[in-house]
Amino acid sequence: MAGIGGGLFTRGVKRPAVKVCEELLVGVYGSGAQVLPLGGEVCDAGRHLHTDALGVCNMLTVWYWNGKPRALLDQARGLVDEVHDVLGRARPAPVKRKKGVEVPPPPRLTGASEHEPLVGGLRCGRVMSEARPHGDGQVWALLMYWAFALNRLAVATDLQEYNHLAAQLVVCTALRFLQRALPEGEGSVPAAIEGAVEGLGSDTDADAVVAAPPASPPDGVSAWNFSPRMAIDLSRPLPAPERASDAIIGALVCGIVRSSLGPRGDAKIKQSLDGIERRLLQLWNATSDEAMARLMADPMQVGDLLWAGSWGANRKWGGLVGEVARDAVEAIVRGDGTPLDEQPLATRHPPGELWMAAGARNFQSGGLKSDTRDALKRLVDYHGKRLTLWGPVGKMSYQAAAFGGVFEPHYVSECNDIAYEARNNPAAFTGSLTEEDVFKQYD
Repeated sequence: MAGIGGGLFTRGVKRPAVKVCEELLVGVYGSGAQVLPLGGEVCDAGRHLHTDALGVCNMLTVWYWNGKPRALLDQARGLVDEVHDVLGRARPAPVKRKKGVEVPPPPRLTGASEHEPLVGGLRCGRVMSEARPHGDGQVWALLMYWAFALNRLAVATDLQEYNHLAAQLVVCTALRFLQRALPEGEGSVPAAIEGAVEGLGSDTDADAVVAAPPASPPDGVSAWNFSPRMAIDLSRPLPAPERASDAIIGALVCGIVRSSLGPRGDAKIKQSLDGIERRLLQLWNATSDEAMARLMADPMQVGDLLWAGSWGANRKWGGLVGEVARDAVEAIVRGDGTPLDEQPLATRHPPGELWMAAGARNFQSGGLKSDTRDALKRLVDYHGKRLTLWGPVGKMSYQAAAFGGVFEPHYVSECNDIAYEARNNPAAFTGSLTEEDVFKQYD
């Protein structure tokens, strides 16, 4: 299928918006299967995990819309391979390159191999070293965005290997991010944590955990704290403010990846994902007042909650998370006397604002007030007129906010339904029907 009238008309997104998204993808990644290295001051060795997670999802969004052209899917798969080969390795050492002499790549991260590239996690790819406050390292939220992108690629290609990579990334890194809970001076990942996480997979309902008090930590563990940022080798936590939303997006991704494994999926992997999800929900339950106050003022974290609330709408925790997200987004948009879109740009974080708008696209729990939705639309339009000011991560965030696509729970099924209808009833998409007619019929 070569596209329906220039695009699939889901959720009111029309061809001009798709054209902008296509141009953004070409501008950031090029048009071939060999993706361009990212430029800019935040990127190390040509790859940046935040940007590229959004990039893979945005490629899949346009791929579905345009009738699944092979070239765009190949580009998304090529980007995944490139990220694993660059960010799945240690930071490249500064060396003087000699003409004609090939410099060997850095070693893979701890425990990883060519066949199991994500056992050691992925660097975030920031240009500064991990010793700097906003430098390189492993960042939980970005790992979860990447695991989600791998899962969406598995759905698109019908290749379980991508979902297994997502599961590998979550299971192998989650235990390390819990390392901060150990008493001072003890080893990296004791059997106490590993056994506790696996043991959670048998008795309790994950949906009920969010309403239950946090469980006592197992023997040998001082507390169930969580570090949002770890060293590249996952050996120690790095300084970073607590992010309450990390627990929820981790629980969300665990559930999505586990459900995609299917009835014949590896039972042990499912049990591990199930246990990690429960523990993360318990961590959310134990969020400190300080961390919650920080969340309520952070558009990036609010975007995480809106995203999780839309995907978890049928889960008991989804409604509770949605209530928090709704109150937070309305408070941020309203501002402290000055609406967000009227505040000085120098004091704001455009990628965070756009991620918040992306999360709000499909948010249903309790609904958002109409003036809040209008304000978010103005926000997206505002940033859309300033795309030349933003680097790759800002542009990919804009596409997620303006289009939504695979970030929305029902986008893939809607595209497939419309494609099926187009194949079996082509007359409905030709002749007198306008783009607006099709939009009204399927929105």
